[in-house]
Amino acid sequence: MSSYAEVMEMILEIPDSEHANRVAKWAATTYRSQMEMAETVKKMTEEKVFLETEITKLLDEKEKLLKETEDREYESDSDDSDSDSDSDSDSDSDDSDSDSDSDSSEEDSDSDCHESLDDKETNYYALNEVIAKLEKKQAQWIRDEQAYVVHLQMLEERVEEAEKAMAENRKEVEMLLQKSLFEADGKHVLKQQIAALEASCQKMDEEKKEMEMMHELAALGAKFKLVDTQKQLEEEVTKRKNAEVTACRTHSMIVARETAILEMRSAHKRDKMELRNSLEDAIIQVANLRNELETAQEATGLLENLVATRNDEVAKMNWEIQKLARLVETMGVMDSEDEEEDEEEEKGEIDEEEGEQSDSDSSSSFEQIDNLE
Repeated sequence: MSSYAEVMEMILEIPDSEHANRVAKWAATTYRSQMEMAETVKKMTEEKVFLETEITKLLDEKEKLLKETEDREYESDSDDSDSDSDSDSDSDSDDSDSDSDSDSSEEDSDSDCHESLDDKETNYYALNEVIAKLEKKQAQWIRDEQAYVVHLQMLEERVEEAEKAMAENRKEVEMLLQKSLFEADGKHVLKQQIAALEASCQKMDEEKKEMEMMHELAALGAKFKLVDTQKQLEEEVTKRKNAEVTACRTHSMIVARETAILEMRSAHKRDKMELRNSLEDAIIQVANLRNELETAQEATGLLENLVATRNDEVAKMNWEIQKLARLVETMGVMDSEDEEEDEEEEKGEIDEEEGEQSDSDSSSSFEQIDNLE
């Protein structure tokens, strides 16, 4: 396959200027269309790589969020188990001491635990909802990526078909160029033959003029010397006959060559018509390629719209991630407040136990005094 520069050099060697201009225009348009297709394919591959990197980033962020939620769930479960064990121990000591006080303390601790658990459950459900939304968006992105890959494959197939058509058109142009060059060489040879025939005709005309002069001289000599000139006249007659025969032969050769030239001209016209038809077919193919390029450009516009929508979705994801970070911060603050409340409750229960023990000691001392009395 010849390059664009070689094709242009071959086009410059064409003798017909109009045909050369048409072929040059066709070659330039096909080369530009090929370069534009290559640029569109390059842009689409760059957009694909950019989208893949963004998807990987979002997947990493999702994994981080899942790990954080798992850690939070584990911490919340451990806190619940600690609070349950503390409440059981407190309830046992309260039952041994007094029933009324233990019931009130158990109700307060249960209400506080239920409130903390409700808050944690609401936060957990909110996190699960956000994770479900993220998973839905990830599935949508995967579907969009698969459609994008299919569209890229279709475009690559179209580019390959266009390149094949370009290669076939180049081969046809090379054949046409070779034919035109061969025809130009044939024209040159025919011109040389025509020039040789014209020179031979001029020589024949000069010989005819010389024969006429000789005939006139012979006629003048016949007036003066009839006997001597008879032989000369016979020889001149034979020479003239021979010259006429040669002239007839040369005339027939000239006619035959003229007919051959006419046939060559008609063949050249037929070849020109074929070249015009092939050029028209090539122009039609170029128009089809332009239509395909327009469809490809429309597809790239749609892809740009998809990229814009995805950028909007990425912005929404960042906003949701910020919300999650705020929720995580609020959950950390709530956990610290719950720990402080648990410590205050433990201190209050210890004080109540000490007071009850002192009351029980005083009551037992009073009973002993009564028994002694």
